[in-house]
Amino acid sequence: MKTVYVGLCADGLHHGHINIIERARELGEVTVGLLTDEAIASYKRYPLIKFEDRRRIIANIVGVELIVPQTTLDYVPNLLRFKPDFVIHGTDWADGVQRETRQNVLDALKIWGGQLVELPYTENISSTDLKKYWGEK
Repeated sequence: MKTVYVGLCADGLHHGHINIIERARELGEVTVGLLTDEAIASYKRYPLIKFEDRRRIIANIVGVELIVPQTTLDYVPNLLRFKPDFVIHGTDWADGVQRETRQNVLDALKIWGGQLVELPYTENISSTDLKKYWGEK
């Protein structure tokens, strides 16, 4: 069975996250690298939902086989540990703060012949937009 790694914050889970997990399930056994609270805070604000609560939510999504902490924005430590056949991410990381992270993922995948699968970013939804709706600044 092929293996798939999906890095998620999941602080305000929405249908864009579900789209990615559904596509990942089509490709193989899904491991979610769930960013810790500190990892999220390293590049944006501290999450609204604590790590253990986010873990419980993700654990109840059909097709998620394993959840591992991702302690930094950098996927590479977990990728080297699990050597997945695929890494799935939305196209939203090609620019901005995650651009370097994306390149590091590509470099790591070359080591064992893994593949990056980028899905079109789900339009009109983001955790940031949800937080604005909820009244967070």
